[in-house]
Amino acid sequence: MDDVFDTIVVGASAAGLRCACRLKRLKPRWRVGVVEASDFFSYAACGLPYFLSGDIQHMDALRSTAWGSVRDSTFFERTKDLEMIAPARAVSIDAVGRRLEIERAGDRKWLRWKRLVIATGARPIVPQGISTGGRTFCFHDSSDARVLHELLSKGKLGTVVVAGAGAIGCELAEAFTALWGAEVVLVEAREWPLSGMVDAEIGAIVAAELRRNDVKLLCRAPLGRVEERKDGVFVEAGTEKIDADALVLALGVRPNVDLARRAGIEIGPCGGIKVDESMAASRDGIYAVGDCVEVIDAVSGRAAYMPLGSLANRQGRCLANVVAGREDSFGPVCGAAVVKVFDLQVASAGLTLERARAAGIETEKVWVNTHDHAHYYPGHEDVFVQLSWSARDGRITGLQAVGNTAVALIDKAALLIRQHATIREGGRLIEHAYAPPYAQALDPLEVAVAVARNMEEDGLRGISPLEPLEGRRLLDVRSKGEAESGPLEGAEHVEFEAVRQAAASLDSDGEILVVCERGTRSAEAARILLASGRRAVYL
Repeated sequence: MDDVFDTIVVGASAAGLRCACRLKRLKPRWRVGVVEASDFFSYAACGLPYFLSGDIQHMDALRSTAWGSVRDSTFFERTKDLEMIAPARAVSIDAVGRRLEIERAGDRKWLRWKRLVIATGARPIVPQGISTGGRTFCFHDSSDARVLHELLSKGKLGTVVVAGAGAIGCELAEAFTALWGAEVVLVEAREWPLSGMVDAEIGAIVAAELRRNDVKLLCRAPLGRVEERKDGVFVEAGTEKIDADALVLALGVRPNVDLARRAGIEIGPCGGIKVDESMAASRDGIYAVGDCVEVIDAVSGRAAYMPLGSLANRQGRCLANVVAGREDSFGPVCGAAVVKVFDLQVASAGLTLERARAAGIETEKVWVNTHDHAHYYPGHEDVFVQLSWSARDGRITGLQAVGNTAVALIDKAALLIRQHATIREGGRLIEHAYAPPYAQALDPLEVAVAVARNMEEDGLRGISPLEPLEGRRLLDVRSKGEAESGPLEGAEHVEFEAVRQAAASLDSDGEILVVCERGTRSAEAARILLASGRRAVYL
């Protein structure tokens, strides 16, 4: 056999193996090799919190096919006709000579390639001065999950500090609490959980859900001193001092680009490998995919780092098509993401307010509180949506949602964002299926777009649900029963059905904040007041 590989892939995770398997299907005569440092690979890393929680009973389920075969080296060699070089560590790249140096069982050798794919993934963020080991853990790979699972099953983790209230941190809080009954202290440096994917309004809902499930959430509490103790760890976070059985770091990840950097491959402003739309890196014949690369944000047009399994799989397939000579490209993305937080489905796409401002984009926002299906059909549940758009040109910049249809809403919004649709175009482009048990006649995204247009075109403005009510002139348009069961201090009460008749008699001095349970009645009442010459906003 020729000792030159047509393609070598470094890294046997989602992007790397997706690329290798697809490429071998398209070019069955090619010699395709995969170099992987671990002997346990091709597992769904996003499922690790659910192994820890007990939702998934066996680790091998995370690397099994839908028909039950385990995706190990033998599977890929026999079924996919790949040459699996594992465990073996990629040491260096000779980009000019097109060689890859590997180390296996203490021996080093060079492999020759025509094309090289770097899929080295990401590595966990560990703050300077903190060492993992003992009772301080990262939660990044299968070995981390196994060790924690064993300690939990032996009853050795009664109190756990989780550092970082991002997606993994929130999932871990549930895992430790729901099955094992551990006391969880979730510490977060920012002002609310999931701050990288949602704004304060959605963050407040997530925080309430965590606390409702007995998670002690500490925000504005950056991780400080960590001291290992016998069978435990002492943690300082903000002003809090915590004695715990374990500290688990869930502070995010950084691109693993050491191999690429040593080879002189260009690294982008976000720390990932810079690639073009064909996933080609800066050196001839070298490509990169997955969590080690940067992408282009569809809203800002800037480089961004989005370590998402959905994008990694798409990149792997795209690159295989490109290398095989087929037309394909990986364009700008908007980071559509979803996370389970106990009984909440939390999803987002596009830019948060903070990221929009960093990109120089001034945005407007509206909030919609509605149901997942027709209100008259049994079992309906709440859906809360926040839509944002550019104040300059009306382009939709982001959607955030909480509720059991959140992921479906985000998937639709992602298409609008990637098409640079405006709020005016959004209503025209959205189409959804409707039947009372499954949906509303007006989709929540469609409602949010309509509310945004009401604000832009008619001046009908809602306020953030987090804004304080003190000092405002309040008009409560709920029913008499609602107002009596949950009175608003200092509010004037006029039932919604009587607002039109009462509008002329209301004092016209100052701005009126109209309030109801969900914003539907208050929005229409505010419109009536605006038409009568009053100044009104709604909540």
